[in-house]
Amino acid sequence: MASTLESAGALPSTTRENVGFALEQSSAPSWQRAPHRIPTRPAPAAEVLPNDEQWTRLRQFHIGNERAGADLETIERCLPALLSPYAEDVRLRFDFPLLLHTVLTVDDPGHIATPLSEFLVSAVAAIDGEPAGQRILRDNLARFESTIQGALAQGSAPVAAKPLLLQAGERMQDELALSAENRAQLTETLIQVAAGISPETGLLGYGPRAAVYLLMHTVRHTLIPKHLQFAETVAGLAEQLRALLSLEWAQSQADQDPQHIEGRVGAAGAQFLDAAALGRVMHHARGPQRMSPEHRGHVAHALKILEGFLDSRTVRLMTIIDAGELAREPACPTQSLVWQGRSYACEFQAGALACSEANKAFDSAAQELAPVFSAMRTARLTIAGQDDPRAHDSASQVLSWENFSDSEWQLVPMVVAVTSADAVAAHELADLSRLLRSHRPVQILVMVDPANDPGTEEQNNDVPPGKRLELGYFGVSQRHAWVNQSSAARPRHLIAGFQSAIKAGRPGLHVLLSEARRKPDAPQYLHPWLVAGSAIEGRGHSLFHFAPPGAAHPRYPAQTLRTGHLDLQDNPQPEQDWPAYALPYRERDGTEHSLLLPFTFVDFAVLHSALAHQLRLIPEGVQGESLLPVAAYLSLPAAEAAKHLPYIWLVDPDGGFRRAVPTRDLLIKAKDRLDYWRTLQADAGVRNAFVEQARQEATAQAEQDAQHEREQLQESFRVELARVRQETARNTMSRLTEVLLGLDVTGDAPAGAARAASSPDVAAAAPPAWACATQPAATEEQGSEIDDAVMEEAWIDTPLCTSCNDCININPRLFVYDENKQARIGDPRAGTYAQLVEAAEKCPARCVHPGQPLDPDEAEVDALIVRAAPFN
Repeated sequence: MASTLESAGALPSTTRENVGFALEQSSAPSWQRAPHRIPTRPAPAAEVLPNDEQWTRLRQFHIGNERAGADLETIERCLPALLSPYAEDVRLRFDFPLLLHTVLTVDDPGHIATPLSEFLVSAVAAIDGEPAGQRILRDNLARFESTIQGALAQGSAPVAAKPLLLQAGERMQDELALSAENRAQLTETLIQVAAGISPETGLLGYGPRAAVYLLMHTVRHTLIPKHLQFAETVAGLAEQLRALLSLEWAQSQADQDPQHIEGRVGAAGAQFLDAAALGRVMHHARGPQRMSPEHRGHVAHALKILEGFLDSRTVRLMTIIDAGELAREPACPTQSLVWQGRSYACEFQAGALACSEANKAFDSAAQELAPVFSAMRTARLTIAGQDDPRAHDSASQVLSWENFSDSEWQLVPMVVAVTSADAVAAHELADLSRLLRSHRPVQILVMVDPANDPGTEEQNNDVPPGKRLELGYFGVSQRHAWVNQSSAARPRHLIAGFQSAIKAGRPGLHVLLSEARRKPDAPQYLHPWLVAGSAIEGRGHSLFHFAPPGAAHPRYPAQTLRTGHLDLQDNPQPEQDWPAYALPYRERDGTEHSLLLPFTFVDFAVLHSALAHQLRLIPEGVQGESLLPVAAYLSLPAAEAAKHLPYIWLVDPDGGFRRAVPTRDLLIKAKDRLDYWRTLQADAGVRNAFVEQARQEATAQAEQDAQHEREQLQESFRVELARVRQETARNTMSRLTEVLLGLDVTGDAPAGAARAASSPDVAAAAPPAWACATQPAATEEQGSEIDDAVMEEAWIDTPLCTSCNDCININPRLFVYDENKQARIGDPRAGTYAQLVEAAEKCPARCVHPGQPLDPDEAEVDALIVRAAPFN
């Protein structure tokens, strides 16, 4: 997943989430991309000594003296440096609005939601040719999207997408003041684009309740196909039971009763037959009776339940229990979705204790469906001929939700509890724990403010500051629930968590980021999506999925987990403590550079009204080595950190860099966020000390094995080299002896003897006695001299060559590759002795042997011979 800051100014992408918000100035009539405002580096100032009054005030403010902070400049008109490109009036292109797609089938679930920007880009590109309407719409897509965003009030429920797109197109046509011809062509293009949207498709804007609406849509998209499939199954079982009971009735005693026969043929027909005689004939001809009257009555009752289920045209798909988080906003709509003749309803209830009431709501909903599931089991057993009333009838009577199958779990109306982290921490922590361990597939949505410690406002604060209660980690500790810590600002991550929790048939805890932002009229107001993304970037609300043991792997659904699995991969730069990005800036002389800045929890605090008061601007004249960036400060031991004053970089409204000092309390919160993030990293195996130790041990073992293998190869090479040298010496001595025997040293040797010795036709014979007497065998010292003579030429142990190219790169004529791409000496006079020595020193296999220099007058030849000695 691409991060908020990383995607600044990029074009929309269809493959990565949140890549893409282009900056567009609202006042620009051409709607061309606005250039990012590049901050300016301040001019260097004289250092202020530590005993200066300003420095003292900064120190006092940092340790918590509020009076000292009154004399320092506030940060209300500044933004974190990395967010400075968004200080101006800009329009963002991001994942909202979202197209909420139509329900399909179990076999073809399709996509749940698609960003409108992605859909429009692909839909416009798919239009054949390049009509004028397509060009106009393509050039004004940002304006079109902005018009749609303006029509979607923040926090409103999804609206029908197709009418809204057409209305936004008409408004854009008025704004552009198009000619009649261009207006008609643009209208035709808009109709073509809207044709790819079904009437049931909704459009959702970003707002405080976006996560709830996304859950409602995910439940519908996931469960309605299963309900349709279930209804087909029920209809098939009911039809088979009707046929079976009809056959049973035809074979029953009632069909043989004379009065029943007269009733079936009517009064007019009864006068033409003897009902009693006919009944006696049927008595002798009837087939075997399959059911007892009691069993037949029980099967008939099961059929009645199934038929009653099919006659009901309304299905309660989900129940939302709100403990107050949504009560502050307009009520969540109880809108129903009509699909293939059935109405799928969403019921909304208010409740003070959402977790405990969710337990009761699920038990009640499960009890309502238990007779249907019991009737289905009766039908299957009866149709299969396993019709022992004592076995399956008694089992059906005691059916409870604990005995539901995996497929039956997903047919119970989804119960969703919506509450706040403060309410859970203050009143419902025990109820939440019981619910998460109960195996009831209830979904709990907990809204959490990343700046607050849940529950501290309503309880005696006896917990040290900065030790925050993490409800997501609390859910992980219960071990049996699916935990999804996410945000509507990352809809793909959020929807994936919703889907996995629903399909798992387990309790699901969804810890969601609540909106906490500056008021729209506050200085330097930012879009709430940017503020939410900043909380994620600053590790204030880390994203993760936790799949419990026995659940499907979140990334590999075909695999079943034996242990719990924590996934952090959708966080920005998950391997780092803080994500870092390059920020372009301009020097006073106009030259542009870039500065790598981390985005910390303190940077996020600048945007949060409950934390921003804990920062003050550092006067521009204050300099010194004691000032340290927050990211580096938090990595120091406490004793060392106390010697420094931490700061973060901000950008003021004029585009200048400023530094701000945080209070110690804010740093404690930031350190707690960092510690929690490192804990998540360790649990997810991203930066786990045991994993790192195992990696180091494996690396050391591999290096040890490689060293042992190298030593074995070198030893075998030395043995082989000694053998070759000895064999070469013997061969050399033999050839030398033969040459000496053929020489006429005294001139008295008969010519025939010389000719015979040199003639190839004469068989080799042992040397004569005089030759042996005058030519004694070579001594060990002489053999060594011959060895040295043999080894004077440069050579390469070609079989040991690793094809590293080191020698080839030095001189491709002196060193060449053979057909196996292993080095050998090419032209020994094409290079210098220095190149031979250099190649020997670089060779990782130590297979280059420089020998002795061919040119004794080469520069620094004596030093080269000394360097070459270890390789000869």
